[in-house]
Amino acid sequence: MDQRMKQNVEIVVRSLKLQPNKIHEALRGDFDALTPQQIRGLAGQIVPAVRVTSGLLQALVQRRGVASLPSPEAVLWAVASTPLGEARAQTLALRVQLPEDKAMLQERVEPAVKIVQRLRQSLPLKMLMQAVLVVRSVLSQQRCTAFPIRELGSIIKQERYRRTATAGAGAGRFTDWYAENIPSTLRLVAEIVADSHASYNELRFITMAALSKACRLESARRCIWSYLGSPIAGGSVLDACKLLQDCDSRIFDPELANWVQSRQLYRDRAINGHVRPLQAYMDAQPLQVEAQLREHLDVVSKSINDTQEAFRTGWNDLMQAALDICDLVGESRPTGNNRDEKTLDVAAAGLQHLRILGKMVREEVELVWFMQRRRRLQALPQQIRTDAALGRSGFYARAWQPVDTRQEILATTRDPDLVREMRSHFPAPPPPEDRGRRSAAQVEAAPKAKAKAKAEAAARPRAKGAPQKYVDLIHSGIEGVYVRDPVTGKWGRRADGVDGQARDVTRRGG
Repeated sequence: MDQRMKQNVEIVVRSLKLQPNKIHEALRGDFDALTPQQIRGLAGQIVPAVRVTSGLLQALVQRRGVASLPSPEAVLWAVASTPLGEARAQTLALRVQLPEDKAMLQERVEPAVKIVQRLRQSLPLKMLMQAVLVVRSVLSQQRCTAFPIRELGSIIKQERYRRTATAGAGAGRFTDWYAENIPSTLRLVAEIVADSHASYNELRFITMAALSKACRLESARRCIWSYLGSPIAGGSVLDACKLLQDCDSRIFDPELANWVQSRQLYRDRAINGHVRPLQAYMDAQPLQVEAQLREHLDVVSKSINDTQEAFRTGWNDLMQAALDICDLVGESRPTGNNRDEKTLDVAAAGLQHLRILGKMVREEVELVWFMQRRRRLQALPQQIRTDAALGRSGFYARAWQPVDTRQEILATTRDPDLVREMRSHFPAPPPPEDRGRRSAAQVEAAPKAKAKAKAEAAARPRAKGAPQKYVDLIHSGIEGVYVRDPVTGKWGRRADGVDGQARDVTRRGG
């Protein structure tokens, strides 16, 4: 045994803690004597070394005995001294490897079958593809019933290249006119998707609002919603982008065909080279000899049959899913040599095209939303000013209630005219002897009398030179003088031409 092989054997023996007595028990039929990692190391590193060193080990044992062997050589001798030790070790490895191969194939087949079912049953995806067909029929001025998905990608790329070349040529206004009057396929599809998504959200909100008003119990609402939500349970057309993002081309990896063939070759080699010779050897022995090994062989034979059936069924399901993807993306089914690999390759390319389409549509829809928001924000100030000028209801800047500062003005001012004006707004207090003696009728008639007095005072003509009526000088100024912007909420110039926001407070009196 060369130095490198000897070093590898020592590493495996020490790292996996292999012991000769445990190896004897495992090779005799006690499967639980070794762990799966130890069995892999035994079949992968120890057995090849036994093939090379079996004659040397036998001569060494005859001269010195088994007790004189070091630990690596003792492990090698444990396999070499057992009848058909190599076949027994490989059978143990086969028993460990078969369930792992079966589980690995199942992990590759399930995503393929699920993605095909989701693509076939997705209503949002059907709506998206129908929108694409409508747009292409309108732009090409001819009926378009179907076309491969790869052609759609090339069309979108050509439109983007043409638009970029026009913009890069410095066309100026012509570029804007071209983008507005000759829209691309992707832009029209994105606008259809955005409008459909808005209608879907509106319908869903109206349905939920009506349901919340019709029923108060949350459990009853959920039960009713399970029936009312069925027409819109398919989801919005925008949900198709999420589905397309799950179309991973690695699901149909062409290398999977090579892996399946290699595992089938490994099983055939193990059956013909190890399992059948071991079964023939056990058939020649009495039934009482190595009963555990006979049970072990029965388990391995059954596992081999189950694995082969699982591989056959799983491979057929995978190929059927790949063929379904070829039909969905509009590609013809491959024929000839290496048909399976070509089918997987075409299916992987189809999923990649679908993923790119979903990403492009999502980005274009977000761009459409951004442009719509920008147009609304640009038109909002003028709309607000128009509504305010016409007295229509709409969005206004926040209107604060005027703060009553008459008491503060009355307590701080020294202007007698202002004092008389402020006192005229406060009702005269009743005499001390009449306080608490008013009847209910007087209390009810007081507001009417006050309103009548205000109306008479407003109807009387104001004498020339009479003091002006003052209101809140801090927030409003003189009544009817300041003008407020309904958009920003700021106070503009006064009616007499004085800036209402000027710091020159001496000019606030007009």
